[in-house]
Amino acid sequence: SYFVYQAYPHVQDEAQYLFQARYMAAGQLTVKAPAVPEAFSLYMVPYLDDRWYSIFSPGWPAMLAVGVWAGVEWLVNPVLAGVCILLAYVFFQQVYDRRSARIAVILLSCSPWFIFIGMNFMGHMFTLAAALGGAVILLNSLASRRIWMCLLAGGLIGVVSLIRPLDGAIVAVLLGITVLAYSITWRRRILSAAALVSGTIATASLVLPYDMAVTGNAFVMPI
Repeated sequence: SYFVYQAYPHVQDEAQYLFQARYMAAGQLTVKAPAVPEAFSLYMVPYLDDRWYSIFSPGWPAMLAVGVWAGVEWLVNPVLAGVCILLAYVFFQQVYDRRSARIAVILLSCSPWFIFIGMNFMGHMFTLAAALGGAVILLNSLASRRIWMCLLAGGLIGVVSLIRPLDGAIVAVLLGITVLAYSITWRRRILSAAALVSGTIATASLVLPYDMAVTGNAFVMPI
């Protein structure tokens, strides 16, 4: 990220994520617009009254803001890539045997696309980390019969939705099917599914006060 990618955004989406992360790191959800906002035409930066804001969901910019605050925004995705490697190894061991898990992790580590996503400023790596974390916790919950852990898994599904809403819906469906298919009894299926949904809603609904603060309407996305 530092030597090859030059610790700098290269595409428009990355620049917008970094723009949003920077004003979040400064404790703001919007920025003051210029005196004549009509004189400016910036890609993916709409204005509302006297403020500018990014169109993206708050999940990834909020994580990136931690790096901005620490002065190492370029390091966030490489760290998340390492987290994804560890989570992938645990996940594959839960689904397959240890040998298959090792092979899968080696292939993942050598993937050009994984390496590229791990060094840029896009939100895909955080999405993968949250999705893998939710899957690992859910499978652990099913194996240990600890229903409360489904709340944590649902919380991470909600985090995915705060990064990329459509991906959050996909992960929710996949993990929901897993709960219904692999729980032993119908009572456990219902309780686990309820815990999963509750955790998801608790986290995903954080987008409502965010939208309210940015646009003045909780049911209007910034875009």
